[in-house]
Amino acid sequence: MTRIAVVINDLPFLVSHRFGVVSALCQQGYDVHVIAPPSSPECIAAVRKSGAFILEWDVDRRSTNVVREASSLASLIHLYRQLRPDVVHHVTPKPVLYGSLAARLTGVKYIINAISGLGSAFTGPPTVATYISTLLHRLAHGRRLTRTIVQNMDDFNFVCDRGIAPRKQVRLIRGSGVDPDAYLPASALALAPVVIIPARMLYDKGIAEAVEATVLLRNDGVRCDSILAGGTDLGNPRSIPEDRLRTWHDTGKVQWLGHVENMPGLFRAARIACLPSYREGLPRALIEAASCGLPLIACDVPGCREIVRHGDNGFLVPPRDPKALSAAIGVLLGDYDLCVRMGRRGRERVISEFSLNGVINQHLSVYNDLINDHSLIRRRP
Repeated sequence: MTRIAVVINDLPFLVSHRFGVVSALCQQGYDVHVIAPPSSPECIAAVRKSGAFILEWDVDRRSTNVVREASSLASLIHLYRQLRPDVVHHVTPKPVLYGSLAARLTGVKYIINAISGLGSAFTGPPTVATYISTLLHRLAHGRRLTRTIVQNMDDFNFVCDRGIAPRKQVRLIRGSGVDPDAYLPASALALAPVVIIPARMLYDKGIAEAVEATVLLRNDGVRCDSILAGGTDLGNPRSIPEDRLRTWHDTGKVQWLGHVENMPGLFRAARIACLPSYREGLPRALIEAASCGLPLIACDVPGCREIVRHGDNGFLVPPRDPKALSAAIGVLLGDYDLCVRMGRRGRERVISEFSLNGVINQHLSVYNDLINDHSLIRRRP
């Protein structure tokens, strides 16, 4: 049996964004092991229910301490030597970096590197971007049994043009996919002027701009009920302090719900979904909202423009621009029929381009591309 190790530094992210892929691999008969830091009992139970095993990895996704990071790399090397996987599937940047090196040192033949989105480490100061690009290139270069998965065309071109991975080894899989039957529209779009901002509470998600846009609309006499739907992320340096979120909530600028379990129900009670993020891989929250028949507003940045077509199923605005954001929200709040048309188009796009089954099948094809086209993999009893 082919043994696969899926490596991630945030188990809840795997459960919310890659659970379907892990389940499908188990159903295909692969021996799947998830390597991740300790997490909640609920996340662990969900992964085990899929048929996968779990191994704990001592890693802190926020840490930049050299000694701490060296220890994380060493522990991953130990896990690879212990598990002896045939295929390693790394998700998010730190597992990609450490996992690629660990795989090289332990002789793993098949490597899949999934880059959910290129953040500031790749697109920020040239010295940092150059260092990481060169390191990834050296880890992947010459390994014909490596595949790199990206979620949007901007990242595809960046990865190829910067030499992070050879073009022939890069695969475009647009997002994590959504089950349209689980995210159904309401019988009629909400009349209330409710705007959902579905995201982790990070500054880079444009949360502060969304709050300011709401205030601008109200100052112009436009009723706008904005709802922040998402929890804080203490493992991210761009996390918004909880006291600031509570101040926004208590002063009535917006309503902050924290983490929401029933997102389909929340979307069905709203008029618009808005995500003014500075950059994305391909935001699942917008795909979910579109599946529920909501018109979308997002920034004209990588990832967001994969799902939002300006004037078709929503509006794209410049990033970090509360005035442009408030103007777009105002247009939709003032034109119910336009909201209905855009929401209908968005759901059509989800069904044809972003369904969960389609994304799962694309991931399985990457595995088939690696495994079935070569005879180097060792078989297990």
